[in-house]
Amino acid sequence: MVAEFSSNFVGVYCGPLRLLAREIAQRLNKVNVPCNLITGQERDEIEGAKHSSVTVEMADVTTDYQCAVIDEIQVLKSNTHLLTARMGYQRCL
Repeated sequence: MVAEFSSNFVGVYCGPLRLLAREIAQRLNKVNVPCNLITGQERDEIEGAKHSSVTVEMADVTTDYQCAVIDEIQVLKSNTHLLTARMGYQRCL
């Protein structure tokens, strides 16, 4: 998943937990793919980063992404969840 995600020009990983978001950001930064980390408790923005690893509630839904990983399957099934309501409910599998 990380290789697919990092190969895209603009991407966001939306995780259910701060620790998972941090893990993805660290993995990408370790392989020289600049990645922001944005959670309710942390904000580490990397200059020039085109990828972000965030907790679901911190997702920027105003940006067009070439790859969006939503690591909460129940969010995709719900058209009432805040994230899917903001993104415009679309199913991409």
